[in-house]
Amino acid sequence: MIRPNSRSVRPALEQLEVRVVPQATRTWVSGVGDDANPCSRTAPCKTFAGAISKTAVGGEIDVLDPGGFGAVTITKSITIDGGGFQAGVLVSGTNGIVISPGSANIVVVLRGLNINGLGSGLQGITVTNDADPNTSLAALFVENCNIQQFSGNGIDFKPDANSKLFVTNTTVQSNNQVAGPTTKAGIYIHPSGGNTQATITGSHLYNNLNGLEADGNVQVMVGDTDGGGNAQSDFLALLGATINGLSTPESQLTPPVPPGQSSPNSTVSMTVGGNKRVLEVRISGPTGAATGRVLFLDGKNLLGLGVLSNGQASLRLGRSGRTRRVHVIYLGDARYAYQDFGFIKVGKGGK
Repeated sequence: MIRPNSRSVRPALEQLEVRVVPQATRTWVSGVGDDANPCSRTAPCKTFAGAISKTAVGGEIDVLDPGGFGAVTITKSITIDGGGFQAGVLVSGTNGIVISPGSANIVVVLRGLNINGLGSGLQGITVTNDADPNTSLAALFVENCNIQQFSGNGIDFKPDANSKLFVTNTTVQSNNQVAGPTTKAGIYIHPSGGNTQATITGSHLYNNLNGLEADGNVQVMVGDTDGGGNAQSDFLALLGATINGLSTPESQLTPPVPPGQSSPNSTVSMTVGGNKRVLEVRISGPTGAATGRVLFLDGKNLLGLGVLSNGQASLRLGRSGRTRRVHVIYLGDARYAYQDFGFIKVGKGGK
């Protein structure tokens, strides 16, 4: 029988020993921290990216003092709390905060952050999706934040499953005012799947392309929130989305009349077609079919934005059998002036 030499084996075992350091439920960052630290209160990290790997699922990263804490990608349920300090996320040429769920039904809370793209940052807060049924964002809370100066959107919310967005006491301002493939609004909600519900309260949407744009299967409730100085519109609902709770006069929901086109052009005419569920309009003038866009409104809600093709645009109204009054506004183009066509009836008692 051969007996191993315990004295020679022990050092080898000690070299193979792996020390497991548990993630903390609460970690800390400081403007004078170091990401080599354990992110404790007495030895904080320097960046959100450095702290997140040391924070447990459902845990919290807290800010100890003012500082710039860098971009971060979030894959799990977590809270990042600025704690009332100047908690900055300052980026150039990249996204500020990326939420890319790594598991199902994650919940993310972003509180008290100043997210600044310096004019060249891509998206302030962006939610990505990979069509994986095992990963999803259940809810995103954005509270007491400032989001500004991004070349894309302030908040780009694109979940691929049922999800909720809550924006509270937040200012989204001075993001790109030039339309493009990735530039839509201060807050742009456009799910690729599922149903999205959003609640925007006590917030300000200033100097963006649109203040808020909802596109697709989205229901938005707005309370005590205003928009102003946005290039196209303050609140815009497209392709089945609805925005409720607005106290803004309807006239303030539409883009301003283009300069020099304040008088309706009586030679532009509109014909109406479609059926009880689809409203079709055709707009033309003395030199042919109009181009540009048409706004469809219902009271204070923007039902859709139609882009004219051969002078035609359409709006799907859903399955309601009731008569609806749809307000149609043509926004004008290089040849034809802005024109408000007023309300038309669609449904049982109308078209």
